[in-house]
Amino acid sequence: MRKFFESHIDLIFYVLIIAALMVGTYERNRVWLTDIGLWQDCVKKAPNKDRRYNNLGSALMKAKRFPEAKIQLEKAISLGGISQMEANNNLGIILGEENQFSEAFVHFERALKIVPNAWETNNNLGIYKFKSGDNEVALFYIKRALKLNPDSPLVRGNFQKITAAKIKKERGL
Repeated sequence: MRKFFESHIDLIFYVLIIAALMVGTYERNRVWLTDIGLWQDCVKKAPNKDRRYNNLGSALMKAKRFPEAKIQLEKAISLGGISQMEANNNLGIILGEENQFSEAFVHFERALKIVPNAWETNNNLGIYKFKSGDNEVALFYIKRALKLNPDSPLVRGNFQKITAAKIKKERGL
């Protein structure tokens, strides 16, 4: 009967291999700790794929790291591809949050040219038209978003908010 480990050298060899694999697994799993880390790794491994830049930009946007997010979203847009609508919509949100409304509207309109029935983009355009003071146009886009997604509590809430503001303005309150 043969022994599993012929010598101490075999045992050390197998322990070192297992330890190296454990370290490699630990390092690889660190990438998955945050959305930003995950998408940075994806961009590094496939730098010519627009969706990866859009998703990295979206993760940075959620973390309120707007300058970095804009760079990634602009890169996604420049690459063309299937994430054009999302990247323009996300860039519009960032620009709207920075009160750069005219630039935001350009990106929302670009997104709607690609996917006219995107309820999220119609909703976002309505929100930022409202924030810029254009309640009539805001209501148009919010109604359109509501028609496209009548079950969305987000859109319903925005519709109520904009309608209430319009009524207050009409009554001079």
